Amino acid sequence: MLDNNVVKGLCECVVKSQARLCVEVGSYLGTGSTPILAGLMAARKGRLFCVDHFSMDLMRLQKLDAPHYEQFLANIHAMGFDEFITPIRGKSAEVAQTFTETADLIYIDAGHERQQVETDLRAWLPHLRDGGIICGDDADHAYREGVVGALESVFGSFQQQGRFWWVQPTPTD
Repeated sequence: MLDNNVVKGLCECVVKSQARLCVEVGSYLGTGSTPILAGLMAARKGRLFCVDHFSMDLMRLQKLDAPHYEQFLANIHAMGFDEFITPIRGKSAEVAQTFTETADLIYIDAGHERQQVETDLRAWLPHLRDGGIICGDDADHAYREGVVGALESVFGSFQQQGRFWWVQPTPTD
């Protein structure tokens, strides 16, 4: 469940980045998709690519009772967001290798171990447009060590509000 800082932070990042094309890495059952999709719907345009393996609940290390992908789709449908999403099934870094779009906003919320977060950041950062925002959560949570360690390694510094973090990388010359 997303707390208020994460929901508020995601909404603000969608607006600040003038997002029209977003990527959510680690879509789980669609909870994190909601604030991004709400921003896209308000503008009546845009697309959210939801990247996940959709095969098991890694938080609990067990297979889900209901098929994960079908539950994700049902949740998105129940919220009325079908036309704004493109689910992509696969491992994050592998999907990033074949992804051809440039994103305005990338939300990282897949693996929470330092190496997993670093891999996701490095795999998806090349897909972020100049002036875009890469963000995520769990920087002040049980996964803080992995998430913050990866952020410091990749970016050096980052902005944070509660669990929510974001970076608007400066284009390099």
